[in-house]
Amino acid sequence: MTERTEGLLIVLLMLIVIIFTVIIYTIIYLISTERFMQFLPSVIIIFSIAVVTLAHLFLIEKLLGSRLKSIDWLNKNKRKIFFLFFVPAFYVLPPTLEELIFRGPLIIVFGTLSFSAWIAILFSAFLFAAFHYFGVASRINLFDILSEKEKGNIETDDIEAEEKKLAKTQSKKIKIRRIINISVSFPLGIFSGYCGIVYQSIWLSVVVHFIYNILAPIILWIIIAIVFLLFSGISELWNRLKRNMA
Repeated sequence: MTERTEGLLIVLLMLIVIIFTVIIYTIIYLISTERFMQFLPSVIIIFSIAVVTLAHLFLIEKLLGSRLKSIDWLNKNKRKIFFLFFVPAFYVLPPTLEELIFRGPLIIVFGTLSFSAWIAILFSAFLFAAFHYFGVASRINLFDILSEKEKGNIETDDIEAEEKKLAKTQSKKIKIRRIINISVSFPLGIFSGYCGIVYQSIWLSVVVHFIYNILAPIILWIIIAIVFLLFSGISELWNRLKRNMA
């Protein structure tokens, strides 16, 4: 899959998700107006936070302009980029917007944790995980490029050109990231949906998602360590079995 094709798929997926979300909320309003109005203030506030965050990212991108394409400039201004872009784009936007899309309708529709609610939670978590296949965490990012620059593997100052090169040379790394990203997103979707329905709070699901994003690097290393230990243990057990059978 080419980068252009992947970009078009991401845009198409986002449009489908947005249209689907609007339809779902409209249906909920029509069939359960009372519960919809009960959660409407939370929905408006959380949606407003997401919109302001998007506006902030768009404004900063316009203000900085071509400087964002310079690897040298980005490397010299890592702290500024972290607070201006990374914090809102990773810690604010996903917990607000994604919870409104994937958990909000569940929390409004289901007042208790019934069998139907569990089916809806699992289905929502599956869509949530599939959505993260194309997520930023599954692709080559700025930190990858800056890391390669420190190793002396960057030839130009053009971040877009270097990103394309790394995407080709590190395709296996991207595939592994996508597998890990999907694997951790699915249980997050289940837990967030569970908490939101049990405590009848979209805010709680947002907080769960926010805390997860903060702890994500630690969780990722724990998962890698567990997988490594399991693989080592299985390999050792297999070697013992072969020795005993010899």
